[in-house]
Amino acid sequence: MKYSILIFLLFITMCLSGQNVVRGRIIDGNNEGVSYATIQTGDNQTISNDGGYFELKTNLDTVVLTIRHVSFLTKTDTINILTNDRFISITLIKKEINLDSVTVNEKRYPDFLMDYEISKGVIYTLNRRNKKRFVKTFNPEKSWLIEKEVSKKYNDIKKDCFGNIHLIADDSVRQIFVYNNDIFTIANFSIAEFQKQLEPCVAAFDNRIITSKYANHDQQLILDLYHNKSVTHFANIWDEEATKNAQSYYSEIIRLYYQNTPEEQNIIELGVWDGDLVKLIVPYAIIASNGTILRSGWTTEQIGWYKNVAAKPLYCPVFVLDENLILFDFVNGVLKTYRFDGQLLNSIPISFHKNKGWVEQVLADEATGKLYTIYQLNGAYFISEINTEDGTIKELKPCFSKQYPENIRVYNEKVFYIFDFKLHSVLVDD
Repeated sequence: MKYSILIFLLFITMCLSGQNVVRGRIIDGNNEGVSYATIQTGDNQTISNDGGYFELKTNLDTVVLTIRHVSFLTKTDTINILTNDRFISITLIKKEINLDSVTVNEKRYPDFLMDYEISKGVIYTLNRRNKKRFVKTFNPEKSWLIEKEVSKKYNDIKKDCFGNIHLIADDSVRQIFVYNNDIFTIANFSIAEFQKQLEPCVAAFDNRIITSKYANHDQQLILDLYHNKSVTHFANIWDEEATKNAQSYYSEIIRLYYQNTPEEQNIIELGVWDGDLVKLIVPYAIIASNGTILRSGWTTEQIGWYKNVAAKPLYCPVFVLDENLILFDFVNGVLKTYRFDGQLLNSIPISFHKNKGWVEQVLADEATGKLYTIYQLNGAYFISEINTEDGTIKELKPCFSKQYPENIRVYNEKVFYIFDFKLHSVLVDD
C-alpha cells in the first residue's frame, strides 16, 4: 500500500512539473486595472478580477494570449514563460466611439436616428433599423452603449423639466430610465395626462415647478410658480404690437366678408358661424368711388396672415441658474431674474435677439450651467455664451456648417445635433 501511494504521488509530481502558470494584470492607458477581461490561450481561459489580476495555467513554455473586453480593442500577445518573470502586464487600448457614427450599426441594416435627448450625462437616442425601433443610451465620458428594442409606435423622445426621458407615441407616453446596463420603464401615461401634467412644465427645482399657460400672440403668456400646492403668478408677457396686428387682420376679414356676402348667405348674421375664419373665405373686390377696382381676390390671404400672427408662439424660455430663475422675455427685450418665491430681483435690457441671423433658441448646458444662443450666418452656424449679468453675448464661435441641423443641444461644452439621420457633436471652442 505504501508503495502504491508513493508511485501515485510521484506521478502527480511529474504531471505538475510540466504545468506552468501565467500570472499578470490587465491595465488601461492610465495604469488602472481592467476587470472582467477574458484571457485565453488555446482551450484555456480565465477572467481578470476587479483589480485586473489573473492567473492562467498551461502546459506550454510559450503561449499566445488573446485578451478581449467589450470596451477595449482585442489584443494578442506572445509570452515566453521560461524567459519571463511569470508576472506580466498587458495594456489594452480603449475603443473610440465616434459620436458622428454612433447611430451607424455594423449589422446588415443601418440605424436612422429619429430623435434624441440628453439628461444627467446620458444621451438617449431613438433609432429606426429596418422595420424595428430601438432606444440606445450612450455616455461619452465612459463610452458605453446600451440598446433595447421598443414598439414601432414611438416616434419621438422628449425630456420634461425634471430631466425625465419619455418616449412619445400618438396614443401614449412611456417614461424610461437607464440603470445597471439596462433600460427600464418607470411609468406610462396617456397623451392627455402627459400634456396636462408634464408638458406645460418649463422648469423645476426642489419641490417647485413652473408652468406656462397660453402661448399665442392674441393671448397672454402666463407663467405660474407652484410651491407646496400654492400658486404664485410671477410673469405675464404680452405682445401688444402683434395683438394689434392680429386684431386689424381680423377686422379686415370681417369687413370684407360683410361687403361681399349677400345678407341671406351671411352665416354671421344668421347666427350659425362657429368662429372658424376659414368658413369666411369669399371672393372680394375693393372699388373706388369712380368705379375703378383697386384690389380684388379671395380673403384666403388675409386669413392666412391672421393665423400666422395670431398663432405664433411667444418664445420666453425659463432656466434655473445660481439658485434663481432666469427668464428671457424676448417679446419686450428684457432678461429678468426671479427668486424661487417669484419675487423679481432685477430686470436687464437685452437686444442680442435682434442681431442678424439669430435663431430663436436659448440652450442650457446641464453640465456647466452656462447658457448659449445660436446664429446662422452665410450658411454656417455660430454659438455664443450669454452673459446673464449684463444681458450681452460673448464672442461668436463657429460650431458647424451643415445645411439643416436638427435638435441642437449643448452638453459639457459640446454642441450636439442631428444631420443626415446621424448624431454629430463638436466642441464649443473648436
